[in-house]
Amino acid sequence: MMNQKHGEESLRDKEAKSRARGRGAAGVVVLGSRIMQLISFGLMAYMVIIMGLEFWGWRSGLGSIRFMASERNYSLAFYLGAAGAAEALGIIWCFWILTRKPSGGGVRLKSYDTGRGFIPFLLCLAVVLGIARAMDFVPSDPSAWKGLAGGIQTFGAALIFRQGTLQLCCVAGAGLSLIRKILRV
Repeated sequence: MMNQKHGEESLRDKEAKSRARGRGAAGVVVLGSRIMQLISFGLMAYMVIIMGLEFWGWRSGLGSIRFMASERNYSLAFYLGAAGAAEALGIIWCFWILTRKPSGGGVRLKSYDTGRGFIPFLLCLAVVLGIARAMDFVPSDPSAWKGLAGGIQTFGAALIFRQGTLQLCCVAGAGLSLIRKILRV
């Protein structure tokens, strides 16, 4: 009888240890997913910051913002609009990467990491890879297309200048987002 009782306790101990190991492994996966999510956020934020600095630096050759309307400076207007839109999208995507998708129902609603950021990183990569080819279609004369060509050229030059860094960030961010999408914790 004593031996049987000892055998039952041993079995309970083994089951408890097994459950504890399972919870520990799940915790490591959740922690890893969260770290990858924060790294993805950091990569997108880094891209936003470096491009913001580049856009700010490249603007000077296009004229004064103060006289943009009176001089009908379409080149500067396009450049500011495109740079502002790119920065705004980047900021929105930064914070979207940090969100999780709610699902479940019943008594409790749970949030899952669905790898948000995968599509934004791929879109950025497509733009970065395609900008050099697209610049071949823009006239070399900055005054062409009622001055829009100068703004397009400057916007493209700012992206091409940081092309290597942006590609690396996009590929790393898309890879991490894909792993998070597969883990879905």
